[in-house]
Amino acid sequence: MTITEKQVHALCSDIDAAYNNSFLTTYIGWHWNRTDAPLVYGLATGLTVLASNADPGLGAYLGGRVNANLWGIVVGPSGWARKTTAIELGKEIQELVDPSGIAGEPGSVEGLVESLAQSPQLTLYIREFGDFLHRTSGSSYLAPMREKMVDLYEGRTFTQQYSHTSREIVEPRLSVLAAVTPAYLEQYTTQTDWEGGYFGRFVIWPGVPERYLTSTALRPDMRDWLVHRAKAIRATPATMCAGMTPDAQKRWDLWSLAIRNQCLASTDRWVSAAGARIQSYAAKVILLLALDSGMDVSREWSATDMHVALAIRIARMAFDGLAYIVNELAGTRFGRERRTVLRVLHAATKENVTLKQILNESSPRMEKRDAMRVLETLLCEGSVYQTGDGCYSLLPPDGGIFTEL
Repeated sequence: MTITEKQVHALCSDIDAAYNNSFLTTYIGWHWNRTDAPLVYGLATGLTVLASNADPGLGAYLGGRVNANLWGIVVGPSGWARKTTAIELGKEIQELVDPSGIAGEPGSVEGLVESLAQSPQLTLYIREFGDFLHRTSGSSYLAPMREKMVDLYEGRTFTQQYSHTSREIVEPRLSVLAAVTPAYLEQYTTQTDWEGGYFGRFVIWPGVPERYLTSTALRPDMRDWLVHRAKAIRATPATMCAGMTPDAQKRWDLWSLAIRNQCLASTDRWVSAAGARIQSYAAKVILLLALDSGMDVSREWSATDMHVALAIRIARMAFDGLAYIVNELAGTRFGRERRTVLRVLHAATKENVTLKQILNESSPRMEKRDAMRVLETLLCEGSVYQTGDGCYSLLPPDGGIFTEL
């Protein structure tokens, strides 16, 4: 299911009951006044602004090092969901805090690296993520962008090699906030994207508008407070989390086991693979909530049960959002793949077509196992015929009519 405004309101109430002067809940309140975009977009954007201003030293160990950067995608229908409006509000705050840490959609791998060289703590605001996915798919010039972004996600120092020189980027902290419609997400992603590393890094925030505003309140007082608070957070030195209090550790262990078992038991490989990273996301949120609560993170510190409980709640919402989108995409993806295979076969008229031809002529390029799944279904339906040489045709051996798309 999508994440409702009632859920977000309840979360904000519990955060405000736990500690005062929360940047996150104040930001969500500002979002509420400024737009009728789903409130979950305000949650996603508020967390991103926090991540954008967290000290690079803030982190925790969870198998490996976990940093406080976040990657998120707000998903909703075109136009009336106000996705772009929502992420632009976050960008508005960040521009007033530190405009040097903002970048738009990168035009090349080299351009992204140069942006990080200028500002190692960088946030990409991508308004048209569907177009970005299209331009970084397949064998396009920008295809290596996805792999490079995965490398940057972990925040390790790396060296970019050029023809006659190299560029070292020390401990980059790259955050991403993007907006996309379900249709583009379905069209320009593959099963490997979800099961592999790229989309496993993103948290998906689906939303449906529940309010309609005929006018908005600008609330410059709230905006100015948010800017002042974000600057204070940005100036706060931070170090690694030393661990958790006993109660927090117990809660974390029980939840981690439960989410692991749920992922392993899932018959949907997309949910299982992407959901396996939800623990890492929860750890990142713990770091941000500690910062938001005013805890002294400049010296050795431990996460409390309050931080862990709230972070798990947010991570649970994120996991449910992921499962919802994956189920939505799975229903439409097979139909698209079926039409793609039939379109290739129709284009061949009376010629037989090999599996390799189907893969090469599909756009975006299908994976072999997906094409085989579609072909097996079409063969069982009697919509496609297999020839003796292993090719496929819309015509039976004794002739016939074409199968409709």
